[in-house]
Amino acid sequence: MMTWEPSEDDVSWTREQLDSLAIDDTWNTGDMQYQRTGETELTLISRAERAELAHGRVLTVLSALEWSCVDDAATITSDDPIEQLQQAQENAQSWECPAEGCDTTLVDCNLNDMEWENGGMFPAMSPDGIETEAERWFVNLKCVGCSEIIKMNPLDYALLAGDDLFHTYKAGEWVYEVLSRERMIELIDSGGEGIALGTKDLDGNTLPPHLQGTYCTASILPVSEEE
Repeated sequence: MMTWEPSEDDVSWTREQLDSLAIDDTWNTGDMQYQRTGETELTLISRAERAELAHGRVLTVLSALEWSCVDDAATITSDDPIEQLQQAQENAQSWECPAEGCDTTLVDCNLNDMEWENGGMFPAMSPDGIETEAERWFVNLKCVGCSEIIKMNPLDYALLAGDDLFHTYKAGEWVYEVLSRERMIELIDSGGEGIALGTKDLDGNTLPPHLQGTYCTASILPVSEEE
């Protein structure tokens, strides 16, 4: 196999990218993320498994520019979607409270004691590329260490808390539990009843997007949880 050699355009383009970086700035290219950690030094933060060859070519260009790269502690993300999800869930277990002076690990908080917040409409892009608006939702989680209310992206909360809590929704006197296909079949076969959710809950309030279009059970919250 012939050794890859960078063209003049490869070297020139990379030099422009590097010159635009201040110390500690990050550079994302392809499936790789680097950080400028010195005058002529990059550190590879993460890359996908499939980017091994691409990273090797970056190293070749850096050598031509007389730059070095530290890559012995980079996070290598799997190309398998299931493994990617597992890695993200594992990383979430080490997240700490963002409040200054608080080092509480979020997984140690009461992940069931949270509130969904509808942040209103914001500009978005539809799948077919048309500019539109969409609702922005947050999960407000209380830190057990400092009592700070942490405003989280719903998908981050899902990684931290897991599917069961992510698909359990409390509103008013009701608690909704989204059913998997298997549980739905069991419920129907046993003569039980569930409800199909649209955009609103039983009290007429807008539901978070991940609950819309699901089939779930709806039960009255225990008195202790309502108080």
